[in-house]
Amino acid sequence: AGEASMCKAIEDMKKEQYEEGRRAGEEQGMEQGVFMTLASLVKNGMLKLEDAAKQCNMSGEGFLEKMTLYVSESTITEQNKM
Repeated sequence: AGEASMCKAIEDMKKEQYEEGRRAGEEQGMEQGVFMTLASLVKNGMLKLEDAAKQCNMSGEGFLEKMTLYVSESTITEQNKM
């Protein structure tokens, strides 16, 4: 009986850790989606860099640096789809 309760405890811990990881991944994905949307608006001249950076709690310089990284990554990804 002790063995079964130990296995149950381990299974419960694994489920809890999985859920924590899933929630963190979802949150990170949503943040990335918001960033990509704002970066796209800046790139297309529909939003000022400073306003987009403010929405992300970043400096204009930090936003631009991250934006440059994502744009080059997405360009590479798009080229690989062809």
